[in-house]
Amino acid sequence: INSGCVTSNAKVLYPVYVEAAVSVANISLASCFWLLSPDDTQEIDIIENYGNVNWYKQFTHISHHSFVRNPFTDYQPRDWNSWYVDSRVSNTYGWGDWCWNNGTRRYMRMGVYWISPKHFEYYIDGEIVRVMYNNATATKVGATWEYTYFNSTYVDGNGKTHPSNTSAGYTDVTKHSTSTTYDFAKLEAASNASKGISVIDPGWFQGGTTTTIPTGFTKELDIIINVESQEWLATSHTPSDADLANSARNQMKVDWVRVYKPTTSTGNIAVTSVDVAATASLAINEKVTPSYTVYPSNATNKAVTWTSDNTTVATVNQATGEVTGIKAGTANITAKTADGNKTDVCIVTVSAASTGTGLSSPFTLEAENYTRTGGIAAGWDETVAGVKKTTSYINYVNNGDYIEHDVVIAEAGEYNVQFYICSPAATQAPNPMVELILDGTSKFSLSVPNKALDEWNTFTALTSPTKINLTAGSHTIKIKANGGEWVWNLDRTVFSKTLSTNLNFSTTKQISIFPNPTKGVCYIHGAENNIIHIYTLSGVEVLQVVSNNNQAQINTSQLQPGVYIVVIDGTKTKLIVQ
Repeated sequence: INSGCVTSNAKVLYPVYVEAAVSVANISLASCFWLLSPDDTQEIDIIENYGNVNWYKQFTHISHHSFVRNPFTDYQPRDWNSWYVDSRVSNTYGWGDWCWNNGTRRYMRMGVYWISPKHFEYYIDGEIVRVMYNNATATKVGATWEYTYFNSTYVDGNGKTHPSNTSAGYTDVTKHSTSTTYDFAKLEAASNASKGISVIDPGWFQGGTTTTIPTGFTKELDIIINVESQEWLATSHTPSDADLANSARNQMKVDWVRVYKPTTSTGNIAVTSVDVAATASLAINEKVTPSYTVYPSNATNKAVTWTSDNTTVATVNQATGEVTGIKAGTANITAKTADGNKTDVCIVTVSAASTGTGLSSPFTLEAENYTRTGGIAAGWDETVAGVKKTTSYINYVNNGDYIEHDVVIAEAGEYNVQFYICSPAATQAPNPMVELILDGTSKFSLSVPNKALDEWNTFTALTSPTKINLTAGSHTIKIKANGGEWVWNLDRTVFSKTLSTNLNFSTTKQISIFPNPTKGVCYIHGAENNIIHIYTLSGVEVLQVVSNNNQAQINTSQLQPGVYIVVIDGTKTKLIVQ
């Protein structure tokens, strides 16, 4: 099938409004105007219109996609309202007929306002018709606006989360409310009343954690215009020879494409939303300020106030948002805008530190959260020196590239180092090495096993036989790639303190563990308000828990079966996990 595809030279990033005047092809193909990230994981469909396909031709499909490429997984909203109904067309006179207009072409204006990572607005002929926002959707259905949210989710065979469907095959939703005109307050209320299932990315394919709203769409997107025949369409709706021969009817025409960015205005610009970093981690007495963005970027009053729902774990400066860790645990830190009372939450996890401030064993350095990067300008972008960052790992790491983490260590001692890393086939990455440099001094270089070419993001643990000594205080930890042109990709690096070789079991404290042996949850009595350290027999710390009063509950399901050493205030005892 002859078809065309045009891709923009420049990419767009929120907040942005993209619109085109389109006359769809009057043929059994899809006329598309859409946005797509270069890594094919984030897609916003401005128009996906099947001009002369029975049943489909009477609808305009308003949707977006969140993809996982391996194993391939596709999420898109499949609620009934995503198939937009317009009175100008019917099941006998579709959009292809309307645009073809017996040879006198007509054009429909289709646009999307990508306001923020979790907020999309769709427009037809300049009129807003559908909005996706956090956990709820607003759609104009005839003369009425409907506000809905997803009812439940299921997990597929690859372990990926999706919204559940009704028996008819459409996403199962609850209608929260209605209105005669679009009301953002009602949409926000529906989101707040929802089951907590994101309408943008319910499977967290683009990042975030299962305890908070997913990260959403954050990548720059290309603008694409094309005519296509998807696999499902080609199997039952192949164009006829006559349709293919009629170039006047089978062409999609685009009059213009316009892209708008918000600019400053002398009038009052209202706040539409606030987006706060989903999670943050810190140690006791450590301070951190979550990053946040108020939308639109040119809002008149961008003031924000901060609160903590658990001040015994973490306090927050109401004006600046600076969070201080008080004790181990979690707290929800809420940002609230002065204009419009828009809110978003950052889940803060405070880890225990027995001495000093900063990171205590075990601690994890997420590769993508580096302080700085550098190296050679090659590979993914020849104008940029260093690694490429994704939402959950780093890739396109070339020979000589490195990342650096500036850290504060709370507990001095000897630490094990474990990289969650992968390297493709040897033909692509010969002799891959990972080097750890502490405060400018190389500590070790370690060979990284090669995998298959398509396992470039299948991370496995690689433990260095060499341990490093960390003193309490500030350090720079540098992780450098050596080897072929494409060396490895890195998810995270875990540092765990080595247990003293003195494994004599003391009985100075009255401590009991029950049940012991255990297969799941066990309880430690007599720990008082101490930090409980759990080590392997080789001395690697694998778990740390803070007791409440005189008893602590520990879930051992995350531990491999075997014998462990439990250390509480210098006292050691055994724990057997079955």
